[in-house]
Amino acid sequence: MAASLAFRGGNSGGSGHRRGVGPVTALGAHLRMIAAYAAAKEACQRALDLEARRRDANDPILATLNNNLGEVLRAQSDLSGARAHLERALAIRERALEPDHPDVATSLNNLGSVLYAQGDLSSARAHLERALAIQEQALEPDHPDVAKSLNNLGCVLQDQGDLSGARASHERALAIRERKLGPDHPDVATSLNNLGGVLQDQGDLSGARAHQERALAIREQALEPHHPDVATSLNNLGLVLQARGDLSGGRASHERALAIQERALGPDHPNVAISLNNLGALLRAQGDLVAAREHIGRALGIFEKRLGPDHSHTQIVRRNLEGLDARIGTPPSEGSGLNTFNNSGDFRGANVFQGALVHNLGQIIGTSTVFAADQEALESRLAALEEALGRVPEEHAGQGRELAEGARELLAQAADPKASPGLLKTLGQGVRRLAEGLAGVPGLLDSANALLDLIARLRKL
Repeated sequence: MAASLAFRGGNSGGSGHRRGVGPVTALGAHLRMIAAYAAAKEACQRALDLEARRRDANDPILATLNNNLGEVLRAQSDLSGARAHLERALAIRERALEPDHPDVATSLNNLGSVLYAQGDLSSARAHLERALAIQEQALEPDHPDVAKSLNNLGCVLQDQGDLSGARASHERALAIRERKLGPDHPDVATSLNNLGGVLQDQGDLSGARAHQERALAIREQALEPHHPDVATSLNNLGLVLQARGDLSGGRASHERALAIQERALGPDHPNVAISLNNLGALLRAQGDLVAAREHIGRALGIFEKRLGPDHSHTQIVRRNLEGLDARIGTPPSEGSGLNTFNNSGDFRGANVFQGALVHNLGQIIGTSTVFAADQEALESRLAALEEALGRVPEEHAGQGRELAEGARELLAQAADPKASPGLLKTLGQGVRRLAEGLAGVPGLLDSANALLDLIARLRKL
């Protein structure tokens, strides 16, 4: 199974400065809106250089200009550059303003968003929680800035595996935005998109689809047809459709998302890599391994270049490619369970499971200190899942194979004490989604959930 990557809809907090800072900054904001990031960067840098020569180093105007330049750099995926300017903006505001000033909260929110994009979830959460606390004290409880911080915090909580906390944050943000901005505002679509992602992770695929479809409808009406946010909704809707077993519908959504991202952002933007990875995962589920490898390989190249080798996205896609290479390099022998069906039309999942998951299983289980605590229970749950996979019907053979491979990958990673909790949660979510897509197969979802729950307990996730 190739792990997919959802788009989270983050929100910046704007400049956080209530006075005008001149036409150059206004021009930068306008250029950002039309995605002319290079020109926006030049405009914001020019404004910052000009004001820095004639103002004190702790002037809040310089914080605003550093903030604006940081936001442009973030839009260009220059996360290290964005972080440097946003840290500078925060430092100025903390020196020049009261510690609970709303502009301090704006800087905390924006910096937290960049930390989140860099994969530093703990630091991102600390910044966003502090921003939210300031805003709830200084602003009205349904102020749009409160909704922005709630939205961003919800994204972090989801990636940390706190789905109930994430859902509460996104639901509150959505309620504020619907009241203050109206039901068809793009920020409402952002909250719908993010809440839909949480619902999907919680197993509510019908609710997830409804939220993603509403988000897409709002964005298609309010934005240009090739706006990156439209691609975000298409990507996430594609993930829901794929989880529900609608591979053709999911493929159409991912292909359209990728075309928009490439046109709007260029061929080597990280968002393009997300779409490439997700389309590759779907192609793999359809059995088109050559095309899947081309897409996932390209995604990995982009992530390694733009995010670095240690970013969580890079690690996930690298493992997707390694798993795909292993599958391409070891084709099933004639008559094996990997492409055999029995006379009743049922997929011979037991054979597939053994071929895809239990390769070197005895060694993995027997030598892992993680599994030593409850090896008997693990073997029992694996046997139950193997039996359930034997009941997968022929028309869903591809999903059964993906589930078997996903369980194998999760098991192999869980056996490694050094594997990151974030990676294990991502792999587990993928297994759960595939099992939910096969919920009609007797015993399959229950056996998959039992295996996931045991791994979560053994790894203390």
